[in-house]
Formats: sequence, C-alpha cells, structure tokens
Amino acid sequence: MITVLGIDPGDTAGFLLAGWVPGGRRAAFGRAFQCDGASAPGLCEMILAAGPRPGAVQIEAFDDRPGVTALHGTRPPAIRAQIDAMAGILREAGVPVFTRRAADVLPWINAGDARLKDSGLLAVCSPATMRHAKSAAWHCLYCAVRNCGIPDPASRKAAAR
Repeated sequence: MITVLGIDPGDTAGFLLAGWVPGGRRAAFGRAFQCDGASAPGLCEMILAAGPRPGAVQIEAFDDRPGVTALHGTRPPAIRAQIDAMAGILREAGVPVFTRRAADVLPWINAGDARLKDSGLLAVCSPATMRHAKSAAWHCLYCAVRNCGIPDPASRKAAAR
C-alpha cells in the first residue's frame, strides 16, 4: 500500500490521508480531517500514531509574497510556525516531506474535480463541509502522482488500465 498525506495549513488546517495499491489509480481508502491551526501539529502526531504511516507528505507552502491573494485573515508567523512544527514532526518520524505552493498544484485544481473524483478522493472531502480537507486532497493526490508513482487518474494511460 502506498500511503500519502496531504496538508493544507492555515487558521483552519485540512488533512487528507489516502492509500493506493501500487499501480492503482483509485485510492483504496481516504480519510479527511480538519482542525483549528493551533491543533494542527497535534493532529499530525495523532495521524502518524494511528496509522497507516504515510510514505510521503506534501504540505502546502505558505506564500505571502506581495501580490499573492487569499491571505485575508491569516497570521503569517503563526502559519509558518505551524508548517515548521508539522514538517519537524514528520521528518523526525522519518517521513519524506515535500512542500509545494498552491500555484504548483493549481493547473490540476483549475481542471475541475474530475481528477479528484476519478481518484476516489472527492467523496471523502465534501466541499461544503470539508473545504480545507479538499485542498489537502489536491496536495495528497499531486504528491502521490509526482513523488510516489501512482498513475495520474486523469491520464489516458491510467484510464486504459
């Protein structure tokens, strides 16, 4: 089983843990979580302890460069500390951690929800109640494809399997 954790940090943090059978394009399982930002490192520890242990984690990088939108109401120092704490917990546990800006994943997001649906993750993170977990799902799936060898569920090759 290839298990990946995606994390969307912030004032409300989202987490999506999913597992795939090697070569599978549809997740065998997915679990979505959300919590307040201050609780995110603790939830990260709980996810590690409860298992299954992720083979890789992707955390959305906090980008507060001038001109970057969607930072209303955020507290940059607190979010940076949250990311550093979670990355430290994961690295100490021996889990590879990747950080990517939302802009890196944006082409997948802009293509619509078909990729998440085809992967089986859309049903796990209902956008109405779990929008931060849905952001984490994009990071989870992106990491699974880019770093862990899971076939892209939207690719024609994957669809032919």
